[in-house]
Amino acid sequence: MTQDTLAQIFGWMTVINFAMLAIMTAMMIAVKNWAARLHAALFDLDPQDVRQSYFTYLANYKLLIFVFCLAPYLALKLI
Repeated sequence: MTQDTLAQIFGWMTVINFAMLAIMTAMMIAVKNWAARLHAALFDLDPQDVRQSYFTYLANYKLLIFVFCLAPYLALKLI
């Protein structure tokens, strides 16, 4: 596998993951109260704790995209 092929793979991985992050963020904004009530009822949690978990999940996902997709892509492009 060549360096250009790896760069393309990591580039597309980054694009796809950021698109998924944008979709998940839009969904959380659009249906946050309904989803929080549903998940709170399913797992016997406070809806406010569920909303905090959503925020933490999205923040962690974004960091993982930076570390495992974007950083390797940029490193391959800089070589």
